[in-house]
Amino acid sequence: MTNKGRKALVFAISSLMVVVSFVFMSTAVAAVPASSSTSTPSGEFIWGTPISTSVSDLNPLTATSSLGTILVGEMYADTLGMMWNTGAVSPWLAQSWNEVDNANGTLSITYHLNPNADWVNGTSVVGEITSKDVAFTFNVLKANSSLDGYGIGPHILSITTPNLTTVTFLMDTQSSLWFDILSTQVIIPSVWLSYTSGNYSNIGSFENMGPLGQEITAGPFVLSTINSEGGILNASTHFWMGTPKLAQILVEKFTSTASLGLSLEKGTIDGSVGTLSDYHAFSTKSYLTNLISSSPDVFYLWGNDQKYPFSNVHVRRALAYAINKTQVMVSDEDGVGTWGPNNVSFGGLPAVLKSDWAPNLTYYAYNTTNAEAQFEAGGFHIASGGPYAGFFVNNTTGALLNFTVQDPPISDWIASATSIVGDLAAVHVQATLSIVPFSTWGSTVFNYSNFNVLSYFGYVPAFPNPYLQLQQVYDTQGFWNFEDILNKTLNTEFNASANVSNQTNLVKSLYPAQRLIDSLVPIINIGNAGSYTIYNNKLVGGFLTNVGIGNPVSFMSTYLKSVSPSAPSLTIYYAIGGVVVAAIAVIGGAVYWSTKHKKKGEK
Repeated sequence: MTNKGRKALVFAISSLMVVVSFVFMSTAVAAVPASSSTSTPSGEFIWGTPISTSVSDLNPLTATSSLGTILVGEMYADTLGMMWNTGAVSPWLAQSWNEVDNANGTLSITYHLNPNADWVNGTSVVGEITSKDVAFTFNVLKANSSLDGYGIGPHILSITTPNLTTVTFLMDTQSSLWFDILSTQVIIPSVWLSYTSGNYSNIGSFENMGPLGQEITAGPFVLSTINSEGGILNASTHFWMGTPKLAQILVEKFTSTASLGLSLEKGTIDGSVGTLSDYHAFSTKSYLTNLISSSPDVFYLWGNDQKYPFSNVHVRRALAYAINKTQVMVSDEDGVGTWGPNNVSFGGLPAVLKSDWAPNLTYYAYNTTNAEAQFEAGGFHIASGGPYAGFFVNNTTGALLNFTVQDPPISDWIASATSIVGDLAAVHVQATLSIVPFSTWGSTVFNYSNFNVLSYFGYVPAFPNPYLQLQQVYDTQGFWNFEDILNKTLNTEFNASANVSNQTNLVKSLYPAQRLIDSLVPIINIGNAGSYTIYNNKLVGGFLTNVGIGNPVSFMSTYLKSVSPSAPSLTIYYAIGGVVVAAIAVIGGAVYWSTKHKKKGEK
């Protein structure tokens, strides 16, 4: 598979981390208000990001660079529905929709598009966004399974376009998942087919990095300048939801080590994604507005189920008991990690909403006695003498039970990993903390042959749809199944639940899978995360407080209170540090996704 083929899910998943939660709705009932700005856009918003990757792809189906995903997020804000992190869905490109359960067991979903939505090539309108573009997008997914992140293509029996503003999907089953997936797919222009000589299968190789104007976008901002170091976005005066108040957004990689707080205070940057462990320090600064909003993300402790000693179920249970998850969430994550209505219980429980849990699941609360008992049940004992005295060793070989906890240089992850190492020492287990560069960490965690360590990291989507959440993390074909969980019975339970459309029945159908997960504890669930963004409120106003930076709705109303400081050129690096963008973990996983599942299919 080509490198382009390995980029399948990045844009979709990165977008989910900003605004998306899944809900069950058959008819749109709420509208997102258009921008009320009647004045000419003004000011440049400087978006601080420490990501050191280069921009090499602006195709929203395949872009992997963090800078690239930020840019395309504003350039292609044309999903059929706008799904919020609160669980509400609003009309977006589609003004309304309806679903019909057909007598033969199929499902029809019809979307009615906004007739005022246009494609723009920088400064001019090049055509209306029509049902033909919607049909083209999903035909591309059907022709490119590597781009079809949620595998919806085979379930689409037909796509009909009776007119330019109406598109109907005929789905093979009456599943509650189909509306969710269809509504959150970014739509691409059908004219792109001419760039690939009419070959649908080559759209994934189209980098969309040609001469300015070829991009043909549909978001609130259009591309003005681009190179490998970043880009400048200009306000689109042709966006169907209105004209943004900001004239420009500068997105650039910043590589110096000065603190984020100092950069925001000086006005070097106007806003950024923050690190949760910095929240309390930054929240005391009157010039900073710190926003913690509900985020569909979960922190986990990961280990490869196919590698010793993680292949031992008792070891996994012991780890679930041994980790003081309250310490991690309350102290290491500054209490922000447990924020939000989707907060999950600590332990080895499946990370779905509490109301969706099966009854009588085990609660793996912090308990050192239970942890040591599980290690003993797994075939280990505490050595009374010799070089390993006081530590667990294998009953048969005498080998030391030894863990390496490996994480990248992210402050709150390091703090959490340090606590985890201490927790293991408290139950007589030898553990070492290893902080490595992102490239090293990614090649370890996202590659089964190398993944033989423990790693604490988060920002894993925890969708309110329980099927989607459990499937993504625990199914053989799940995107987030980094631990290589290959339980056939578990996959059978997921397959049986896949097409249950009623929410109540769906939850009940997943009970057997949850109980199996609970007994095996294939990964250790630590807790929920909040989405944390920071604005310099002396410079910036109008941003929404219920969504994070990057949400196109928020950027529609954001404005600069006064003239912004001189904008840096794309060859000058301004100072920020101590912050991470969640998409790092997403990108590493997405790049590896298709290779991983190809290998599984070959077994």
